[in-house]
Amino acid sequence: MVGLAITGVPEPSYTYVFDHYPIQAASALVIPLATALLALRLAGWRPMTFLVAAGTAWFGVVSIVYPDHPSSWGTVWGWTAVAWALALATLALSSGGDRGV
Repeated sequence: MVGLAITGVPEPSYTYVFDHYPIQAASALVIPLATALLALRLAGWRPMTFLVAAGTAWFGVVSIVYPDHPSSWGTVWGWTAVAWALALATLALSSGGDRGV
């Protein structure tokens, strides 16, 4: 994604003046980082876990539906993202002993 943003090929798409390519590249870093922080179980960890899982699942679904789009993760990684999001949400639901919420 970063390479595509630098070269400008193919032409990037924008949402509210934000180039999609760097945003998509950042998601590969934000999702695992957010999950690691959620493992600390600070106050409000469970709602945040569902937010991260929902965003990851949605991006996975969009990648499955549009596998050839330049900013797509593709079909295999799309399904992997959906499965990971479901596992994360299930883990949050079944986890006991909240310190926060």
